[in-house]
Amino acid sequence: MQSRTFGAAPDDRTHVSDNPLLAGMLHALNPLTVRISGANVNRRTMENLTAAGFLIQHVSRLAWKDIVRKIIATPLPKED
Repeated sequence: MQSRTFGAAPDDRTHVSDNPLLAGMLHALNPLTVRISGANVNRRTMENLTAAGFLIQHVSRLAWKDIVRKIIATPLPKED
């Protein structure tokens, strides 16, 4: 299991996987998974979390290289 710790928002260039082959396969399969389950497998989870006001503190890669991740994030303090 590989882990990364972030002090700031991560640079998530591939969005799905750091492995270009896996990322390409998931992007190609996304229309099928949306049709079957309604879920996008190529969403930009890390970007979405930071845009929603969370600070990503730690990411652990759990399964399938880096597709299944455990993300520890905390809400940023609200501005008054």
